[in-house]
Amino acid sequence: MVQARQQQQAADPLKPFTIGSLQVSSSIRRECELYTIQSAPKVSAIVVAGVAGSGKTTVGKALAGLLEWDFVDADELHTAHNIGKMSAGVPLTDEDRKPWLDRVRGILDESIDQEKNLVMACSALRRRYVAFLLGHQPRIRLAHLSVDREILVKRLAARRDHFFPLELLASQLEIQEFPPAEQVFDGGRPALEVAREIALRFGPED
Repeated sequence: MVQARQQQQAADPLKPFTIGSLQVSSSIRRECELYTIQSAPKVSAIVVAGVAGSGKTTVGKALAGLLEWDFVDADELHTAHNIGKMSAGVPLTDEDRKPWLDRVRGILDESIDQEKNLVMACSALRRRYVAFLLGHQPRIRLAHLSVDREILVKRLAARRDHFFPLELLASQLEIQEFPPAEQVFDGGRPALEVAREIALRFGPED
C-alpha cells in the first residue's frame, strides 16, 4: 500500500491520493506543505563560535557584511575582571563567565525583540553555554569554527593588542565541545569563503 501511494504521488505530486479509505485532496496537501514552510522560524541572529584564533571576529564581520546585518564582538562585553585574568594568563571559570554570558544573551534577545538582525562573535565553547544563549530562541543559529591547532598557534602568535595570550589556548581546546556537524565550519579557510558558506546555510533565502 505504501509503495502504491508513493507511485501515486510520484506521478502527480499535487494529485489527490488515498490513505486507507481517506482521500487527501491536493489543496489540503498543499496547505500542509505551505504551513510547514511558513511555520519555520526566520533566522534573525547567527552566533559565530570557536576558540581564540579560530577567526570568529574576522568571519563574523565578513558574514555581517554579506548579510547586511549588525555585528557585535562578545570579546568587548567581558568585564574588566575577566580581561585582567586572561591578560595574566589565568583561565576563566564558569563563575567568571556568568555575567559575560548574561550580557551576550541580553544583546541577542534585544536584537530579536526589536526585529533586527545580528551576527555575534562569541566563543561559546561548552554545550551548556550554547544552550543558555540559543536554547530559548529558535531564530538563532550557531556556526562553530573548527581550526587545526597549528593554525591557531600561528594566528595567535601574530596577534597584537589583544588581551588573550597564546598560553591560554590549551585551556580553551580542553573545554571545547563541538556541536552537530551541520553547525561546524572549517575555519582554516579564508574568512570570506567561510562567511559565504555560513550565509548559504543559515542566511535569509530571499
